[in-house]
Amino acid sequence: MVMHMDQSCCGLNLKTGSLIIGVFFAVETFCSLVTYSSKADSVYEDYTSASDAKEIKGVFVYLAVLNSAMLVTNILLIMGATQERASYLFPWVIAYTVLAAIKALGYLILAIVCFMLSTSAVATGVAVLITGCISVCLYTYCILIVFSYYRTLTGTVPLGV
Repeated sequence: MVMHMDQSCCGLNLKTGSLIIGVFFAVETFCSLVTYSSKADSVYEDYTSASDAKEIKGVFVYLAVLNSAMLVTNILLIMGATQERASYLFPWVIAYTVLAAIKALGYLILAIVCFMLSTSAVATGVAVLITGCISVCLYTYCILIVFSYYRTLTGTVPLGV
């Protein structure tokens, strides 16, 4: 059973909450896109080995492409919320659900690696776990707000909610 919310934080309605989420994540992904694109361009200056630089550049290009796709879903979310078009909201819900799952797995793997490295890295592992939990919880909350608005627009709100 999927939860449904009637309002987002601070008493804002779902439409306003979805717009705020769309704008926030659009700015965040745009800044990431610019950062990764510029890093991919200047990666050869930071590494002496050409093979290392090529691999690192590949990672930055991948992250830039990923952020481009996420920027498109954020723009769709903003357009869908303003025009009340549910079909524009659903790609964002799917993309950020997948992203939240990948982040959760990434934080877990990073924490395990920290725990395995040495006893001095245990504190880092705990910090990674705490940061990961907070990040994934915030993503889940945002997904729940947008999905609730999607269900409101499509008229698929369960009875008794």
